[in-house]
Amino acid sequence: MLQANNKREFGDFKRDRCFEILGFDVIIDDKYKPWLLEINFMPAFHCASPVDKIIKSGVIIESFHLTNIDLETKE
Repeated sequence: MLQANNKREFGDFKRDRCFEILGFDVIIDDKYKPWLLEINFMPAFHCASPVDKIIKSGVIIESFHLTNIDLETKE
């Protein structure tokens, strides 16, 4: 029943997929306590360093995996 409702509301799951990536800015204090500074609904994906490229590439690749998008066939 839930799948039928989702198909009616959101289209064919095999063809139509959508997702949103949010960017969480966190700072860690001297006691290792994390503090949330802000949440970005349109995080930047340009890379300023090799570490930045590794992290952001992983986020994009894993996002495609979560939506079952095949990166080779683009389906």
